[in-house]
Amino acid sequence: MAGLPAEPLAGLLTFWGGAINGFWAFDMKPKEFVKKINCPVLVQWGKKDKGVTEAEINELFKNIASPKKFVVYENSGHENLCENEPDKWEDTVEEFLGN
Repeated sequence: MAGLPAEPLAGLLTFWGGAINGFWAFDMKPKEFVKKINCPVLVQWGKKDKGVTEAEINELFKNIASPKKFVVYENSGHENLCENEPDKWEDTVEEFLGN
């Protein structure tokens, strides 16, 4: 996304992020971790996301056992959804929070 080569940069960032926070980041398993969530969850995903596939986000969402809502942003990718689709983002967050 930043115009830099994915490798070795992604591996280095994963390693360094885990190292400075005291864990082995390569063992992260988000699709398993979400099973332990016990509060309402709002999952927002940009359909043009090149970093998280539709299959991946659907599997994550499926594994959430607590109350949940899934919202797809048709005109966004892996970016700030609030900036890219502000009206939809604001409506979605307000509804989710019950305002």
